Amino acid sequence: MKISIRIYNLNKSADITTIRNILTNEEGIVACEINKVKKEVQIVYDNLTITSEDIINLIEMAGYMIES
Repeated sequence: MKISIRIYNLNKSADITTIRNILTNEEGIVACEINKVKKEVQIVYDNLTITSEDIINLIEMAGYMIES
């Protein structure tokens, strides 16, 4: 599965590193691509292991605001 998430407060290179670390250390995340200009994260994941809601919760628990 693939999900695209817009993150309101994705501003710095440190934010990219933080989000990448959160996602790549989680079981079920296959790949992620982060675009700071668009403030967007595209994630490929195994939906048998993790859900899109779980992914959104991981990002929000790290202090980032998801644009709906």
